[in-house]
Amino acid sequence: MSDLAVYRPLGRRLVIENMDTRKTGGQTAKELERYFAQLPEARLCFDLAHAKDVDGTLADATEILRRFASRLSHVHLSSLDDGKHHLALTVEDEQLFAPLLAAAATCH
Repeated sequence: MSDLAVYRPLGRRLVIENMDTRKTGGQTAKELERYFAQLPEARLCFDLAHAKDVDGTLADATEILRRFASRLSHVHLSSLDDGKHHLALTVEDEQLFAPLLAAAATCH
């Protein structure tokens, strides 16, 4: 997404997802800020597997949720394999993600 103005007419129908480490941006709250600043109505698709890939401690994920909770539209819940492809949620990831899921459940 280079010319963000072309996406502005989508308003709230536009949902931006945090990216994994295969991408060059959109991974952290700081990187997502650029998009949300220029697309004031855009929503957030919070991909927990991507967040874990970027930061196994989930500190970055916690910051994304803290800063953009009001934009939360979807939670993408899965795990990633070694090739960073989505697969069914593992028990380990389910336990790791539980605090963030609880926080996401209270977002308005």
